[in-house]
Amino acid sequence: MKHTPPIKTRFNIQHITSRITWCLCVLLWLMCDTRTALAVQTHGAPEGLYAHQIAHFAFLIAMVYIWLRSRHRAGEGWRLIRLSFVFFAVWNLNTLIAHAVAANLDPANFQGYIGPFPRYFVAHSFMDIYFFFGKMDHFLCIPAVLCLGLGLKQMRRTVSKGTDSDHVY
Repeated sequence: MKHTPPIKTRFNIQHITSRITWCLCVLLWLMCDTRTALAVQTHGAPEGLYAHQIAHFAFLIAMVYIWLRSRHRAGEGWRLIRLSFVFFAVWNLNTLIAHAVAANLDPANFQGYIGPFPRYFVAHSFMDIYFFFGKMDHFLCIPAVLCLGLGLKQMRRTVSKGTDSDHVY
């Protein structure tokens, strides 16, 4: 009886399994780590805030301009790409307002501290509530990035098929 060698595959299953196990262990370790994330970017007063606000304003104007310029595009993916422009514009407008509100907040609204950062926020007015919900800007930014990516993916698929997609030109 003739012995047949094992079929060589492109992927080594043991290598992939050990790599996945290692990644899951690192992810679990990072999730269980109790140190502070320090994910807050501060700007030196007042120049840093001014430059930051100007950048948001410029990005807002760019998104509105591109949305207006692309309104007659009808090819694959353009609907999602244009929707991403709307999400980015609303995100920038929200962020402009939230930064302005944050600059005028009463420090007494932040009670208790975890290291140098406030433990929780107590809202006393509409502006305080806007600040709280305005900080949840990822609900606008993530759909914007997702729509942009999916629109570009649809556009790429159309181009690879060889059909005309009313390209960027």
